[in-house]
Amino acid sequence: MEIEIKISDIKSLCHIKLIDDDNAVFEKEVRLDDLIATFRSETTEEHYYPVPKILRQTLLKEKPNIEGLVIGIRNSSLVKGLFFIPAGIRYLNFAGEQFSLPYPSILMYLVAYAGSLHSSYCYTVKEQTLEGLTEETQIYAFPFGNVCPKTGKICWGNNSMTSLWEFRDLHNAVIRFFSSESNSDYVHPGESYVAGRSKSYPDLLRKLSTLKKFPNRILIPSKAVKTVGALLEQIEVERRD
Repeated sequence: MEIEIKISDIKSLCHIKLIDDDNAVFEKEVRLDDLIATFRSETTEEHYYPVPKILRQTLLKEKPNIEGLVIGIRNSSLVKGLFFIPAGIRYLNFAGEQFSLPYPSILMYLVAYAGSLHSSYCYTVKEQTLEGLTEETQIYAFPFGNVCPKTGKICWGNNSMTSLWEFRDLHNAVIRFFSSESNSDYVHPGESYVAGRSKSYPDLLRKLSTLKKFPNRILIPSKAVKTVGALLEQIEVERRD
């Protein structure tokens, strides 16, 4: 990772250019006083990826160099990643039956220690794009299987969640989540989604399979994390601990 800093005499500004290990480039103009304060407070035991602390206030507007990666934290023993998966049509394998149906936009937060998955959470948002997210964006429960609607924790079943050392490994885990068979163990109408006229979870899946866009009106606000800002603060607190 390389960081270039050019200080300008005009308005006490400096230009920061970061080139990470995958040659992705991030640039931003910042106040010199803010930059000095950042260097005084930062440690070198852990690096914030893909951008340093001074850029975090606009992190959600940056283009991630790994598909879907919004925030990444890594050191010698752990790797953490927050991923944004935009709304779209996906396949769902429910009890051996294949469905092609619309998903809402998703936020997934995964933490691995010593190569093994330690914790993982899955939530949804109504915003269609990463650029649409703000700190006030409300977070909702995941409406399908394999996720507890009260906590957002993911159940991986018999999947062996090991060999997770890099951000790309976490990205592969996200792919595995969507390709794994789903069941109704954690699906609870009224907690996972607004039941409405759907008499059962299979009935909901069949109705969704006829739609091109997920009906966000059936999403239920998350009880675990209320907003994107609260989730980011949780990640930041964990980074300092």
